[in-house]
Amino acid sequence: MVLQRSDSESSPVSVMRWADESSTHEKDSGKTRQAGSRSLRFNESVEIFDIPHLNDTPDEDIYATWYSREEYSEIKSAYQLTIYMMESGEESLDDKKNHTSRGLEYRTQEGAWARYENKRDAYDAVLDEQDRQWKSDSDDDEKLREAYLLHSAKCARNAVTLALQDETDAKEIHDGNEPS
Repeated sequence: MVLQRSDSESSPVSVMRWADESSTHEKDSGKTRQAGSRSLRFNESVEIFDIPHLNDTPDEDIYATWYSREEYSEIKSAYQLTIYMMESGEESLDDKKNHTSRGLEYRTQEGAWARYENKRDAYDAVLDEQDRQWKSDSDDDEKLREAYLLHSAKCARNAVTLALQDETDAKEIHDGNEPS
């Protein structure tokens, strides 16, 4: 038996802001931090926002905030043509205002398979490390983290590369030029 949830029971997408300063050098308290080190600082000025529980949110606010199933279906069907164009190997999309491949990389068969392999390899590495630790009756969270990072670092590098290209494209668009 499959239970269907109503729109008002759907979970909202959570958004989290995270600043990774691991690639920066800073002087902090007279010490120079090395690339790859991380730090945590608490801001002295704090803003607190009261966010009501979804069950306490009026339906009209929910409908104004999140996509309905119909709207989401329209969005998905609108990018299907773009995915087809990507899979057929079209180098340039003539109608760039209506078709962009950015963000759809993992919606193609090739991209979906690559994403699956990335996740599988990372999960397998962690599970293998857990098995090794259980057999030796040890518990080392750091080794689990390292096993995962061996596989996720490639994805992080790709994300940074795409983000840098997005930044370049956004600057070109802001300056009134077509992105390269």
